[in-house]
Amino acid sequence: MYAKVLVVTAGMGVPGTKLGITAMKYAYLAIQKVKGGEVQNYALDQFFEVGGKSSTLVMSTAITEWFKVNPKHEDFFSQRTNLLGKTIQIEIKGLLIPGVTTKVDVKVDVVNQYGESIASANGIDIPATGNQLGASSLRGKIVRLPSKKIAQEVKTAI
Repeated sequence: MYAKVLVVTAGMGVPGTKLGITAMKYAYLAIQKVKGGEVQNYALDQFFEVGGKSSTLVMSTAITEWFKVNPKHEDFFSQRTNLLGKTIQIEIKGLLIPGVTTKVDVKVDVVNQYGESIASANGIDIPATGNQLGASSLRGKIVRLPSKKIAQEVKTAI
């Protein structure tokens, strides 16, 4: 099973600190049981945040390549009902320069009401593109994309 993440943040933040204001954050998570197979698309959004872990200079984007989901969590991620409405935390760490594919660390955790991870799809040195100074972090409820048109646009983008 494979996952792919797209994260966009807009605002101002200082790398390595919790100083900043984020006006908009959103993420898309794509899950694929086998390479080239059907893609399940999910969305996550979060608007206006003071503080936080993201290092944004006006706007940052990060788009990962497909990466393996932890085999012990494949069953969890393969069922839409396990994801919809759950709180998910997505974090992408690494410097991204526009027009250059570099490697980032990706952490996708489904968390319970105590903030503990109950399932994860994490990767180290995952190829990615975009523009990012240090890290993007986003937490919120995961939803299914509202229409096939949007799902197709996300599939094309990621």
